[in-house]
Amino acid sequence: DDDDGDDDDGDDDAYPPLDIGVGLGLNAPCTALGCVELLDSYEVDLRGKHVVVVGRSNLVGLPLALLALHRDATLTVCHVRTPQGDRDSDETEEGQSAEREESSATRLSTACKLADVLIVAAGCPGLIKGHWLKRGAVVLDVGFNVVAAGNAADTENGDGDGSNHNAKVRICGDVCFDSARKVASLITPVPGGIGPMTVAMLMRNTYFSFLRRHQS
Repeated sequence: DDDDGDDDDGDDDAYPPLDIGVGLGLNAPCTALGCVELLDSYEVDLRGKHVVVVGRSNLVGLPLALLALHRDATLTVCHVRTPQGDRDSDETEEGQSAEREESSATRLSTACKLADVLIVAAGCPGLIKGHWLKRGAVVLDVGFNVVAAGNAADTENGDGDGSNHNAKVRICGDVCFDSARKVASLITPVPGGIGPMTVAMLMRNTYFSFLRRHQS
């Protein structure tokens, strides 16, 4: 019976623990799988590349990290609470204060500058600045944030695309798109980037689950 609690085919959206553990279950989480499929479609080979994942959720960050490792990438995982270092003890109080204010940007930007492929799924609008990126990097922005129309979080310099000045809210990603696209070789927009890939991978998982159930 397909509806009983003992079905081993997994969940199409990859919520059960075996599915979240990519490589152990039958379905990978849809958004993570969509990112990898998108890289494949643009012939971005992760083998030997430095992949930086910003985010650690069970449905995006962690499975993406595992998928990258399975493709022989060198991996760094960061998140919004990545630990920060302190300045030397003999520095001035003013210098220490400046370090506290800038430590998050400094450490995260260092990781981003090392990334051949940067995948951001932190849920923090405008977290990643364009000048943090290595020139020619591939950037996947998984973030999906609804912000006030006057918020310039995703533009870095406040020079948004001006697509709808009358809207009260707008959607933006975790990457400052306007500045990042000048540096990246490939970058996904928000909306219209990873979102459609997530839907496509849900359909893919559903299809293969159907085949497994009816061809066994």
